[in-house]
Amino acid sequence: MKTRKDFRVGDKVFSFTRGSGTVTSVMIDELIHYPVRVRFADEQEENYTRSGKAYEKSNFQALFHGDFPDIPKEWIEVEDKPRLEDLKIDDKVMVRSNSRSTWIRRRFAGIHPDGRILAFGDGSDSWSSAGNPSASWNEWRLPTEDEMK
Repeated sequence: MKTRKDFRVGDKVFSFTRGSGTVTSVMIDELIHYPVRVRFADEQEENYTRSGKAYEKSNFQALFHGDFPDIPKEWIEVEDKPRLEDLKIDDKVMVRSNSRSTWIRRRFAGIHPDGRILAFGDGSDSWSSAGNPSASWNEWRLPTEDEMK
């Protein structure tokens, strides 16, 4: 990766949030706060400060010279959470209203039209509740092995 600080038209650059791109213009006027224009692989363009910041008052550089680096696989967190669409009625799930609430045990009852999970209440399932879910929940996950006991 190059260590030079100035950006020039044609430079190959990258942003951790946008990926690889090419500098398409650099305005000379010192009064322009975001003179460096970059076109990214998705054909979208963004402007940056002369020092590569996305926001002038930021303490962090957002644009770097060179190609997007290869990130070691062990640095990438892979979320293996199943999709709601993959759950079957009566599957065991843990639900809660928000991140400050306690997880509670429920049985999957479907998907609310707004995309939230529906669950049967108080230990019931599709058979004992006649198929009527009790509530929709904002957060859900599958139970851990310990919670299955």
